[in-house]
Amino acid sequence: MSKTSRKQMPNPAFDHSSEFVVNKEIETKPEEDKTSPCTLGKYTFATLAIGKGASRYIAIFKRITQGKFIIPSKPAAFFGLSWLIYRRASYYAFPIYSALVFMLYQLFTKMTFLPKFIQLVTIFGVAHVIFFLAGNFIYWVSVRKKIDKFRKLYGDTSAMTYLSEQGGTLSGFNLIAAVISMQGTVLVSVYGCLYIDDFFINIWDSFLALAQV
Repeated sequence: MSKTSRKQMPNPAFDHSSEFVVNKEIETKPEEDKTSPCTLGKYTFATLAIGKGASRYIAIFKRITQGKFIIPSKPAAFFGLSWLIYRRASYYAFPIYSALVFMLYQLFTKMTFLPKFIQLVTIFGVAHVIFFLAGNFIYWVSVRKKIDKFRKLYGDTSAMTYLSEQGGTLSGFNLIAAVISMQGTVLVSVYGCLYIDDFFINIWDSFLALAQV
């Protein structure tokens, strides 16, 4: 397959020479049925990869490409990893979130003067503060890598088709299952590590009490 020239690209929204600047859009022919799932209409690589709220996030991403890497994200602060799972950015977000929680666990569990419940809340509270500051940047990395990957593998026109199917956001059972399996696993793991000693001590005390009866 010959390489597509820059002028022939459908819409190089991620052209490195013009970061997130919208150039020519793919126009749907008048005779085409706009309800057809194959119709792309007026879309860019970025809008297909982002889905809901595309214009807002493209504006945020443009600021990131201009060097402002810390742009607070309220959804990331409140939902943490779940927000990035919803945005289909878990490939990058989950390892970062897991490593962050692990480091915070190592830090705060050394503060034995803090009750375990406070340690638990603090670990995840600090993790969410960091995601509040870095969530948009992680999302930008995910979107950009996804677009670059599909364009490299399938070419510009086919990449838009793949992005229309695999971009956007998660919803319904797929979202719930992903949140439980990722963020839920991290939460249960930290909770278990904090309380496992107390759990086994309580079992042992209960066993001794039964043995004496």
